[in-house]
Amino acid sequence: MTTVESYVISNNKLKNWKHEICNFWFVPKLCIPICCLYSLPCALGKIAGKTNIYCFGTSYKKNYIFLLIMYMIFQSFFIIDTLLVYRYIKLSPEYLWVYPFIYYGWWVLFFMFGGIIYKLRIGIRNKYNIAGDSGTDMLMSFCCQEITTIHLAREVDIEQPCGCSKPDEYEPMLEPHEVDQWITATNVAATNVRVIEVT
Repeated sequence: MTTVESYVISNNKLKNWKHEICNFWFVPKLCIPICCLYSLPCALGKIAGKTNIYCFGTSYKKNYIFLLIMYMIFQSFFIIDTLLVYRYIKLSPEYLWVYPFIYYGWWVLFFMFGGIIYKLRIGIRNKYNIAGDSGTDMLMSFCCQEITTIHLAREVDIEQPCGCSKPDEYEPMLEPHEVDQWITATNVAATNVRVIEVT
């Protein structure tokens, strides 16, 4: 039997994000659903499916369902809290404990979503060799959740954040210098193949 020794190309040069984070207004297909139509959990699920970076479970379906349930509770708490603050709903004395439960529950879910976005952002940076630091990732993930989600969706080529179907895995395009390295390494491999005879 004859085998051919393979060559592996490695490149440790860090890349930049493909888009500026504040350019989200140029993509209304992402901006409007995520910022205005409550599609944040759908977009996060799609990003996780594209990159195989899951926060809940090890499958796209489980992660997606958990994100939807979390977001429904999150928005319900927000609506109830608003109604209580503006006194559209009045609580009797024995139910006054409900307000702090709703209020602090909303903040817990808010930070949980920030943590999910942070895990996706830092995971994408590490997986696709993108320059950055944990401090910036944390700041963007907790303070600009929708904008950061749009930024991540653009990075992994998500054009439609709505829908439940699992997207195809993201495969980043090679940059020009990486293409040159690949061609050079391929030519070297073609002229320096070591054939090993196995008996």
